[in-house]
Amino acid sequence: MLDILSLEDKKKLFEKELQKFAYDVEILCALETGGKLEADEAYKKIRVRWRHLKALKKDLLPKAEPTDGPGIHAETKQVSMATDASAAANSEGENRI
Repeated sequence: MLDILSLEDKKKLFEKELQKFAYDVEILCALETGGKLEADEAYKKIRVRWRHLKALKKDLLPKAEPTDGPGIHAETKQVSMATDASAAANSEGENRI
């Protein structure tokens, strides 16, 4: 059945399930905090829901292809730092005048 859904519909379905997961976690945490549920039991219930969400994501959404390698981010950070240093040096020079 999931095969006939468009990618956009699959994303919407996953988003709804993600919101439901977050709500369930909120409720389970409140029950545990209020003493109505043991911590171990809350953890087990959250873990079951997490596994369901993870399996659903695997079934619904295609694996994302990396668009850039890990070196790209490091290079971008270096360029940004160099630009910041250059801007700082320029502003110091303007203050001297």
